Amino acid sequence: GSLSATVGVAAVRLEVTSSSRGINLL
Repeated sequence: GSLSATVGVAAVRLEVTSSSRGINLL
């Protein structure tokens, strides 16, 4: 559903942000 899609996008954004800035938010 749209919730799964939203969570997926959020996870990808967190992954990209953490890898580009070198910060682990999880």
